[in-house]
Parts: sequence; C-alpha cells; structure tokens
Amino acid sequence: MKLKFVYKVDDFQLETFPPIDLPSWFRVSLRTMNEAQYKFNVQSRKQQLAEYDPYAQPITTYTNVKNGLGVFGGYTPFSRTFNYVLQ
Repeated sequence: MKLKFVYKVDDFQLETFPPIDLPSWFRVSLRTMNEAQYKFNVQSRKQQLAEYDPYAQPITTYTNVKNGLGVFGGYTPFSRTFNYVLQ
C-alpha cells in the first residue's frame, strides 16, 4: 500500500515578520492494536461520552480478564521521520 502526503506552506506565512523557521522534516506515527484492545477502547470512549446523559443506554466495558475489569492487550507503535527541502 502506498500513501501520498502533501505538505503545503501558504505564501503569507513565508513573508511574516519575524521570519518563521519551517521544519525540514515531518514524522508519521502509526499504532496497531489487537482486537481486545480496540474493543476496550471503543467501549470506554462510548462510556465517557454517555457519562452525563441520563437517557443513555448502559454500556458494559469490554473485558477479557477473568473475574476482573480491564483488558489484556496492547499496541505496537511505529514512527518514521522524513526529511525534505523546501523549494
């Protein structure tokens, strides 16, 4: 899979005073997570959004821990830095 990223700087930003030091790099960070971690994150977020809504349906947080609450899971971070030169 290939992704295309476009970085654009508006002209008015280049003419500001004092001059702006534009970075010569950008970083792309990705995280992959297993299904258990994803389900837990989704349910936790739904619970947070419905916290002050008296008419919201009760939300059961996903767990894969026997006799407990929480999830045994994780994610794998990946980041890559790209350098470029403005023309």
